[in-house]
Formats: sequence, C-alpha cells, structure tokens
Amino acid sequence: MKTLIIETANAKLLGELVTAARIFSPTPDVVVLGAGELPGSYGKGYRVPDTLGANLGTGLADLIKSEGYELILLSATAIGSGLAGPLAVSLGAPILSEVTAITPDLTIERSLYGSKAVARYKVESGPLVLTIKRKYFEAVVLEGTTRP
Repeated sequence: MKTLIIETANAKLLGELVTAARIFSPTPDVVVLGAGELPGSYGKGYRVPDTLGANLGTGLADLIKSEGYELILLSATAIGSGLAGPLAVSLGAPILSEVTAITPDLTIERSLYGSKAVARYKVESGPLVLTIKRKYFEAVVLEGTTRP
C-alpha cells in the first residue's frame, strides 16, 4: 500500500509515523512541513516551506492523487489534526483520528471515553487519512537524512 507521511522535521514524531507506515511500506514517502533537516531515509521526500498556507491542503491533495497514495499518516498534533480534516475532504477519503493501533489487514483501533473503551474499524481500501496518537507506536531510530 503506497504510504505518505506528512509531518514537521521532528525526529520523534517522524519516528512514530515511520513505525506505523512500515506496516504497509518499508520505505514510505514523506512531506516535511516547514524548515529543518529531514532525519531518516525515505522513498521520496517533499518539502512544503510553510506549515499553515491557505492552499496547503489542496496542493497536498493534488500530490496524493497524482502519485496514487493510498494511506496518509499525520501525527495527532495541532498541525496534523488541523490538516487531516480538510485533506480528507479534498480527497473524498475517510479519516480516523488519534489511532492507537493498525494491523496489515487495515483493522484500525482508537480509544474512546478517556481510554475506557476501544473502537475497531475495518477499512477496505484507500485513500485513507489517519492521525496517529502520540506514544502508541514506538519511534524507530532514524538514520541518515533525506534531502527533500
């Protein structure tokens, strides 16, 4: 499944997203938001200089459609969560927020009611937009750098 990570150049956040992405793709592609060196190595690297541009969602949606990405991963941070909804609308894709677990058959879990319950969803196909809840996926150590 062709996977795209969208995140700032934060090694910890990227490490958690890479862990989730590797369930589907050994070398996911990445869009880095803002400035900074991109830690880790990826299939393709793209850079968006501004994290809050008015046309950011439309431009990313065009990239996702043209490249055929089926799974789009963002951190459940203010930037990732703020971008995920408009991006899903632009793609006409489902969105699941604050994901805590994913299996290769696209069974996705998220906690509810202050982590007192777990919801499980089975998704048949992409594109699919997910925001990944912090600290539920162990961050891989990112070696090297990618020049977007």
